Amino acid sequence: MRKRGLIPTLKVIWHEYAFDSKYSINTRGRSQPNPHNVEGNNVNSGKEYQGYSYYFFKIFMKNLPVNFSESAFIDFGSGKGRVLIMAAEYKFKRVIGIEYAEDLFKESLINIRSAQFESEAIEIVNADVLDYQIPDIANVFFFFNPFDEDVMDNVLNNIDASKLKAPRDMYIVYTSPTFESCFNTRGYEKVFELNNGAKNEGIIYKL
Repeated sequence: MRKRGLIPTLKVIWHEYAFDSKYSINTRGRSQPNPHNVEGNNVNSGKEYQGYSYYFFKIFMKNLPVNFSESAFIDFGSGKGRVLIMAAEYKFKRVIGIEYAEDLFKESLINIRSAQFESEAIEIVNADVLDYQIPDIANVFFFFNPFDEDVMDNVLNNIDASKLKAPRDMYIVYTSPTFESCFNTRGYEKVFELNNGAKNEGIIYKL
């Protein structure tokens, strides 16, 4: 509340409960993944789980200049699946989540089933993001501050390589931005930025 102000904070809290109730899912709260059930070698690079704000997600989607039905969306560090369900509401052609923690991956499968989306509408992969091969059709990438700077830098390298292989307009939605330097050094174009008081909620970059 100190950073965002009263009204935005109240809106975030209301949407937090309304969204889970709407789909009878459980994506609230914070949790640390079990380090013994993590894919890949970056167990110490991931951040704790916290579901992203439905309220702010809507704002970013409103300012994302793509045709949703012709776009493929990837959430890096998809946790319990909240962002995937939110993205599915926008009728993306394809929605993909990458989650390295097996316990969160399994919870996301339960939430997707509870939300009653078609099984082919959302794909969730239990893998290290650095081992994931980005599909040539993917053009929207979502980050809710999921891992440390080294992993972020390497994921961006993979995204750059994917664009070089299959040239296309690509957009990154980077929320709760912590490592902006990784983006700025690449010369990505900022097409939207959301600030609430002293809080930078996120940035949309065009590649």
